[in-house]
Amino acid sequence: MTQTGIKTLRDSAGMRWTALLLLALAMFCAYIFMDILSPIKDYMESTRGWDSSSFGRMQGAEVFLNVYVFFLIFAGIILDKMGVRFTAVLSGAVMLIGGIISWFVSTRSKDEKLNKARMDKGTLIASGFIAGGALMGVVSAAMKFGGFKYENPLSDGFSSILGLVVYIALIIYFAVSCLRAKKTE
Repeated sequence: MTQTGIKTLRDSAGMRWTALLLLALAMFCAYIFMDILSPIKDYMESTRGWDSSSFGRMQGAEVFLNVYVFFLIFAGIILDKMGVRFTAVLSGAVMLIGGIISWFVSTRSKDEKLNKARMDKGTLIASGFIAGGALMGVVSAAMKFGGFKYENPLSDGFSSILGLVVYIALIIYFAVSCLRAKKTE
């Protein structure tokens, strides 16, 4: 009796190519989505109070992060090491939490200028976190490439709990800091 092994996506070249094509399609659609936003610039200026520099920062942020801060490379490493399911759940959870914080800080007042100031401060803080995380990713990769080895003295369970506590503390800091923003005249 012949027993065949369980096949995974890694075992099939066709499935790997299909996954690659689907990811490429998703990236293509994301870039098209960013390009499609250009025609609504006037609408964003009139309804949301954006100016040309705000719109340019929003449009340029994706390209800057993906190309110059190597986000696509880090996302690929996470995807390769942790798997598709983990990466999808992780990115979805982070976006959901970010959206909840954004909604929370931008709806606490009836004053639109104050809400806008809070959103702007949140954007500034989030940009700092993104840039800091990307820089630490580069530092971490350089340390690994340089042969630096680190052994975590804490147990895996305690490290996970500590990471969750720090993440919750960052969420609280982010929300409180945004709520302290003052409106600009």
